[in-house]
Amino acid sequence: METVKLLIVDDHAVFREGLRALLEMEEDFTVIGEASRGEEAVALAAQQSPDVILLDLHLPDGSGAQFCRDLRRVSPNSKVVILSAYDDDQEVSAALIGGASGYVLKTVGGGRLADNIRSVYRGEVLLAPSVAAKVVQQLSRLQEETSRQDEALDTLTPREREVFFLASRGMRNSEIADKLYLSEKTIKTHLRNIYNKLNLTSKADLRLYAVRSGLSSESEH
Repeated sequence: METVKLLIVDDHAVFREGLRALLEMEEDFTVIGEASRGEEAVALAAQQSPDVILLDLHLPDGSGAQFCRDLRRVSPNSKVVILSAYDDDQEVSAALIGGASGYVLKTVGGGRLADNIRSVYRGEVLLAPSVAAKVVQQLSRLQEETSRQDEALDTLTPREREVFFLASRGMRNSEIADKLYLSEKTIKTHLRNIYNKLNLTSKADLRLYAVRSGLSSESEH
């Protein structure tokens, strides 16, 4: 029988000990380490290369979602399952962006948790039902926001669109003017119109808008 190597990361010793005892009752699990802090977990993961890391979100030295990225960096083959008492929208998003393969609430039963760990180990992405619902809602909101941004961009004239793209790349007004063979005064007028149409107030807002819309990237700035 294939054995799944587990690393438990939680700052509550009683919870860690109870979880370890529960999981080691399963024949195919072995707990290779425990950590109470994120930095300690990263060091252990680098040394032990666990198959699955059970990671609490709230650690004394930082957010589990933040350490998730570091864990995946030092142990790329490890799968990370967030174990949390909360299903806050922002924390869910941060964990998934950080590379977590699962987000399970601590209210889950022992048998269900074991099955969840096996699913993640096999390469599946697993979310608690309430968490999955929040992800769907977030995707829906993102889709609506993207549609609104596309509609707003469609109101720009061809010349305004040119100015928008050049400004989104960090070009100064004088550089845009030279590029388009226009005066700086004309560029300022175009930018003012762009700000009004897209509900922006500055070039910094414009550049952020472009990144969020997928029309530019931070590396271009």
